[in-house]
Amino acid sequence: MVPMGLLSSSFFMLSLTGYRVGVAEKGLLTIRLSINMTGGHSSAPRAESSLSAMARAVAKLSQTPHPHHFGHGVEVDMLEQLAPYFPIARRVFISNLWLFGPLVAWLFSQKPETAAGIRTTTSVTIFNSGIKANVIPGYAEAIVNHRVNPRDSFDEVGHFCVGL
Repeated sequence: MVPMGLLSSSFFMLSLTGYRVGVAEKGLLTIRLSINMTGGHSSAPRAESSLSAMARAVAKLSQTPHPHHFGHGVEVDMLEQLAPYFPIARRVFISNLWLFGPLVAWLFSQKPETAAGIRTTTSVTIFNSGIKANVIPGYAEAIVNHRVNPRDSFDEVGHFCVGL
């Protein structure tokens, strides 16, 4: 038995010893974004460069979470099993997810560790552009890693990204 950092939201914090069992595997989808624009010299910059356009695109991806699937996975079963171990005030929320589900989903969304359990996650992991301090790059590239929730398809994740 090992300590479980099961739920990291301070509202759901528990000190339990037990086993965490994985019952689903997230899919892995990596997308390469690239843009070619006219480069130049930093003494005469254009209104937008490949680097600024790519930075805006990856910022939008990073700041727009995928829809959550709280209530459609094993998290509800987990919470119901753990409910007796929570203090009474929290137990009321957990035992009445039919009423408090949206609030609990929002609480899960507040911490990366619990948010990852209810949605597809997106991480920009590599960003390449530029070769010299005074040269405006004509090319920019970013690698975006998605850990796909079992309730999402790769096509849905791709369409979500393109739609941004």
